[in-house]
Amino acid sequence: MSTIEIFLVALDEPALSCETLAEWLDAEERARLASFERARPRRRYLAAHAALRLILGRILGRRPAEIEFRRNAWGRPETSGGPSFNMSHGGARALVAVADKGSIGVDIECGDKNVSAEVFDAVASDAELLASPGRRLERADRLWLWVRKEAVLKAFGRGLSFSPRALTVGAHAPDAGFWRKATLVEQDVVRDFSFIDLALPFRSVGALAIGGCAGEPWKVDIRPLTI
Repeated sequence: MSTIEIFLVALDEPALSCETLAEWLDAEERARLASFERARPRRRYLAAHAALRLILGRILGRRPAEIEFRRNAWGRPETSGGPSFNMSHGGARALVAVADKGSIGVDIECGDKNVSAEVFDAVASDAELLASPGRRLERADRLWLWVRKEAVLKAFGRGLSFSPRALTVGAHAPDAGFWRKATLVEQDVVRDFSFIDLALPFRSVGALAIGGCAGEPWKVDIRPLTI
């Protein structure tokens, strides 16, 4: 059974937000860092991207600044000869997911994030709308639907540039021990994904998805990042 490793990153960890770590970033990351006007979002962005480079560097045997990214047409980063990886951050936490094959996507959100009924209507598939008569869903259910969609669409490599209404993941209660199937169709090409809800601390809500080898059994190992 293959393993997907997920590192839980504390973005307010002082060791990750030292300004000298900006030297690890490439030009695109530094431009994004410079665009933040408020200190806390800037600090957390730096911490998340420094953590990603630290993790990949440990796996590849390189210094964090030596990690080179190439980005697809929708901005998804990849490394030449490296593992499949994806990162998400929400509030004071980030997740970095790493696998040796497939295409993975991960999403984390603060548990108090409000996915409004209007947003639900905009992203829910026809099947999900039919399963929610009168849109009487708890806020938590709408949030679980959101993170599942984000994870699958990120595994697809397109993120929210691809219509989330084309994807059905359900707004059911979380089940962190059960892999579910999802399918996307683009230009008559059917793509299969597996996704799973994540049991996370600090009232965070998250999901993980994988494509390209969705039918295989996977073990998910979640651990805090050690600096």
